[in-house]
Amino acid sequence: MKYIVSAVFSLIALSLYSQDILTVEQAVQTALENNYAIKIANKDVELAENNTSKEALGYNPTVNAQAGLTSELGSSTQNFSSGESASTAYAFSYGANASVGAQYNIIDPSRDITYEQLTEVLNLTDLQKKFTIEQSVFDIMSSYYNIARQAKNIELQNETIGLTQQRLDRALINQEYGQGSRVDVLNAQVDIDRDSIALINLIQLMENEKRNLNNLMGINIDMQYDIDEDITFDNTLSLEGLIAAAEANNTQLLMMDKNMDITEMDYRLIDATRRPSLAGSASYSFTYSKSAPGAFFSSSTRNGLGLGLTLSYNLYDGGLRKVQEQTTKLTIENQELQKENIWLALQRDITNAWYNYQNALYIIEREKSNVQTTQTNYERSEELFKIGNITSIELRQAQLNLLNAGNSLINAEYDAKLIEIQLRFLTGQIINQ
Repeated sequence: MKYIVSAVFSLIALSLYSQDILTVEQAVQTALENNYAIKIANKDVELAENNTSKEALGYNPTVNAQAGLTSELGSSTQNFSSGESASTAYAFSYGANASVGAQYNIIDPSRDITYEQLTEVLNLTDLQKKFTIEQSVFDIMSSYYNIARQAKNIELQNETIGLTQQRLDRALINQEYGQGSRVDVLNAQVDIDRDSIALINLIQLMENEKRNLNNLMGINIDMQYDIDEDITFDNTLSLEGLIAAAEANNTQLLMMDKNMDITEMDYRLIDATRRPSLAGSASYSFTYSKSAPGAFFSSSTRNGLGLGLTLSYNLYDGGLRKVQEQTTKLTIENQELQKENIWLALQRDITNAWYNYQNALYIIEREKSNVQTTQTNYERSEELFKIGNITSIELRQAQLNLLNAGNSLINAEYDAKLIEIQLRFLTGQIINQ
């Protein structure tokens, strides 16, 4: 039995005390550099930046050049009004041409509006990236503090095993000197087995959560480290302040506002189709041809500069603009309803989380008192057990009460911390934190 306990203690030492301490700030920073969801969001921003360029919208002129060669081998017969005729056989002729042309949209009513709209799309993509980062930070902090919770539970379970081992050692001594029964030894052995199995399960849960955190940080899933188990609570929070912060900073609300801005620009784009557009062009061309022998012209050369203007105006679109305007109006109305729905749900979630947070803080104080009471009760029970006034089963019950009180306090503390993180996430302040 002692070998089992020794192995468990070795596993604890290996898992908890052999690595460097990883702080929650370091975990977040690592994720900002390595998390794949954040990397993808960064690429989306780069794509939006690439699309938001004046070059892609025709702000600069385009210039094209082309050149060609032609040749012909054939026969021809020409009859003249004088009655004479001329013919050639297997005559060879050839020609060449080259030109350079430039085009530019001088007046394009929709171009500037499209550029503004794409700029807003870029801003929306930045907000989407911000939301991805916020979600990642929320997941990382939640995972981090769940690991800390498991580490605390492991420490508590370790203390419980120590108490059970003391009871086993005492039962063995009492049996050796004829002052105890074999039943007390067997009960202690069963209890230490159960406590050891519970400890191993807790360690496994913590290792699984570590692999989850490593995945979120974008590092090797088997990377080992210790966790800073200390937690503090923000006593400056208020429900009114949280709701005000959410109204100003919640990323989902900001994205809805940006979506409505983008949609409203569709009105301006539709209106732009009512105005004329003007395009200009310029070109220089050169052509040369060499006729076959006997042709009327032996050769021909031509070159020149060409200029052009093209004015376009849509006289009648068949009612398309009217339909587009109605669609845009309905889309905006729908977006406004969606925003109101998100805002109401957000106020509900913040309010629920706030009262859960207050309740969790209250429970922490009660659980602290409960731990002190159960600790005193266990110490008293241990003294009574030594003088034979209570049984090992009654001592075990006092020990379980102490363990359960400790677990309840740990869970209450980390539940409160996770709710605090949730409040920061809902109000758009988790990155600032």
